Amino acid sequence: AIAINTQMIELDNRAADAYTRLAKCFLTQGRVSAAHDMYVEVLEFEPDNRIAYNNVSRLGKKIDRGLKLRAIASLENYDEAFSVGVAASRRKDFSFAIAALKRALELRPKSVYACNALGAAYRGDGMPSEARSIYQYAMKERENNSSLVGLAAVERDMRQYKEAIELYEKVLSSDSRNVYALNGLGGVYMDMEDYTQAEECFNKGSKVEGGIEDAVKNAVKNAVKGLEKLMKIYKENGEVESVERIRRWLMLLDKQRR
Repeated sequence: AIAINTQMIELDNRAADAYTRLAKCFLTQGRVSAAHDMYVEVLEFEPDNRIAYNNVSRLGKKIDRGLKLRAIASLENYDEAFSVGVAASRRKDFSFAIAALKRALELRPKSVYACNALGAAYRGDGMPSEARSIYQYAMKERENNSSLVGLAAVERDMRQYKEAIELYEKVLSSDSRNVYALNGLGGVYMDMEDYTQAEECFNKGSKVEGGIEDAVKNAVKNAVKGLEKLMKIYKENGEVESVERIRRWLMLLDKQRR
């Protein structure tokens, strides 16, 4: 197909259909830049061609992204690679975050912080097996609660509830006020429809003082959201007393924080 359409352009260098077909052929071969150039050429003599216009925009962004990813691979500074990766993860650009954080780990292989951030990015990108492996690697470097919480979350993602509970409880055995573990454990119990245990976890999580750092404040808010979800479930199940119990608790929390 490429040879035939090239011959058509040799005969008529304004053959828009031939350029368009060449662009499609190049895309199937992964030659994004060449495909982009074909669509740009179409616009030279058919500026209103919407297919060409849309593809120039789409492929241009893809080319820019490819250049950025190659730039990440050439970074020589851990701090830059790590901070870029964390920022990308926060804006949910997980593939870019993964590339940057992998580079950070290449530059500092024993960084537990980079491991944990990479594990979170893998989870965000729907790659639980990779996340599990990197959290386990971090634990070999240094046992820490952040890696344990991340690993527990992965086990929950993979519906390995027994393992998830054991990991969250291990964290809480050394830090009973760890709101991330409390929220995660509450979430596991909700998945298992054990609403009594879930409510207990979210109650504890919602009581943790959030003034230490913004991340803790957000985690406490998530505990409150967990209680609100439970209240909705209780309401659907007609459990009036449970609904009122949570409502009273949320009102008390609200008064305490004013």
